[in-house]
Amino acid sequence: MAAPTALALLATTFTEPAARARAFGVFAAMAASGGALGLLVGGVLTDYASWRWALFINVPIGAIVLFLAPRVLHESQGSGTKLDLPGAVTVTAGMSALVYGLTEAASDGWGSTTTVISLVAAAVLLIAFVIIEHFSESPLMPFRIFANRNRTGTYLIMLFLAAALFTTFYFMAQYLQNVHGWSPIRTGLGFLPMPALIMFMSIVVVRPLIPKIGIRPFLTAGPILAIAAMVAFTQLDANSSYWPFLGSILLLGVGMGCSFVPLTMTAVNGVAPHETGLASALLSTGQQVGGAIGLAAFGTVFAHAAADRATELGSRAGTAAGQADIFVAGQQQAFQAAIVVTVLALIASLALIRVNKVAPPTGVAAPVLAD
Repeated sequence: MAAPTALALLATTFTEPAARARAFGVFAAMAASGGALGLLVGGVLTDYASWRWALFINVPIGAIVLFLAPRVLHESQGSGTKLDLPGAVTVTAGMSALVYGLTEAASDGWGSTTTVISLVAAAVLLIAFVIIEHFSESPLMPFRIFANRNRTGTYLIMLFLAAALFTTFYFMAQYLQNVHGWSPIRTGLGFLPMPALIMFMSIVVVRPLIPKIGIRPFLTAGPILAIAAMVAFTQLDANSSYWPFLGSILLLGVGMGCSFVPLTMTAVNGVAPHETGLASALLSTGQQVGGAIGLAAFGTVFAHAAADRATELGSRAGTAAGQADIFVAGQQQAFQAAIVVTVLALIASLALIRVNKVAPPTGVAAPVLAD
């Protein structure tokens, strides 16, 4: 609820391109710094208190936001439409069933009853969602939003890049702790350069350059660097030092830093003010869905590759060296699959993105993006 609303407020508050670029740059930097702080504080809490405190910390943060939001935020223009409850129910249930089915496939296999029923239910619910949206007078997701190729491209790029990013955090944190024996706090410190670099790229490099050179160069460079990072992750093994790991996460940090602000600006560019919430919500949805599906799918790849490696090792699978070998084998297969996803992000960028410089939205003018 919060993420698309925040983006919609930024889009309607800052309408001049340079000001909007600055606002989105700060927004991306805050997201990156929040990730950096979460990694560090989460490690401290896990080491010195309990992992449960890493969840409880959201309570005081939420209380501060509840106190400040009514005092500093102004209302934005609503759409004036009713809530599409059938659409909301079917798409939420469908996506939940899809992620659950992919997750269960990791442990129960693709042919298990639970996996098959979950995936079939997901297909039925998502098809029902499309039908409901087609006939609804006030659709939750009007398909006209996808008529613009640039906006559709941004949603696809975010979907694919988020799958790679979430997978990196998930597997690399375990890699440092399970394979190299790092503590949670040391792991958090080891990850800090990546979100710091995303923050630096978003504010210092990308944001001031967008008005000058446009968006397309960044949306091409970002996926290319993400591909390079996924390839580098496949080369890590139990004997790798921290420096190859650092080089890999820095590549990914630059790639994500090149992508986040241009993606956000393109997603809300040219839409009417009352539809900025929808445009930004779909971008946030692409990020969350991409991360969830990516973790489920790549987790399944990891589980099967690790099981195959454990069978090959036989009695050695129970040793510490064997466990590290098994994890690395599964991880390398997962990142090989992630290469495919980041390549899809590059294809979406090259095939769909045609916008260069952006213009502010208006309530009456046609979108400025090329169709």
